[in-house]
Amino acid sequence: MEKKITIKESKDRCGFVSPLEFSDDFSEDEKTNILNLYFQEMVRALIENKNEEEFVESIKNRLRSNKYTVIQSVSATLTFSWNILGPLPEMMMYSASKFLKENHAWPPNLAAVIIFCINALEISVNIKLIDKFNTMGRSDKARLVKDDRSLSLEDKFSWLLTDAFNSSLKVQNILWTWLDNIKKMRNEIIHLKKDSDGTDIVLKDKEGNIVHKLDEVFTKNAIEHTQKILTFLEKL
Repeated sequence: MEKKITIKESKDRCGFVSPLEFSDDFSEDEKTNILNLYFQEMVRALIENKNEEEFVESIKNRLRSNKYTVIQSVSATLTFSWNILGPLPEMMMYSASKFLKENHAWPPNLAAVIIFCINALEISVNIKLIDKFNTMGRSDKARLVKDDRSLSLEDKFSWLLTDAFNSSLKVQNILWTWLDNIKKMRNEIIHLKKDSDGTDIVLKDKEGNIVHKLDEVFTKNAIEHTQKILTFLEKL
């Protein structure tokens, strides 16, 4: 009898929700290994800019190739894309720390940390803004945050937060700088050359001097400052 895994949808955007449910015949180690596989597939999907449907199909195929029965309980119309299909920010940050602890020198793990950090930030600020604008009766602004792909992460953490909460991350100098660092490093990862082994991923200043490398020090700082930015959002 095949073991069953359900890819589920949750409308709870406030607390941790696991994206998978398991039938009773899974061991805890087996659940952990499958969740790790799920997160690895999610990182790949985010880097390759896959949409929700492509991501769900890829993870279903991976699980089925391991002889599991996969059930999908996700609606056809998705409201908060990576918030519903993937882990919530808390789980992303847990995963980022776990990847770094498992192998702090392996470039794919370091890259995964940055991907999780930037997406935890994007999801969190989207939820915060959309919920607030809807509460204010500004559905037009909520739709702007949800649908306008030209909005940058900086837009959301600056003038949109000001519109919603009369507060901006931009006045938090160190956190604003790290938001920029994490985003730039994510961009370097996404545009990685095919022949690169990942050890040459760096950030440079205007003069071409290396200011940051994708290494253990940078990723630890990225996790620390991402957590601080998430705390800043929670207190609004």
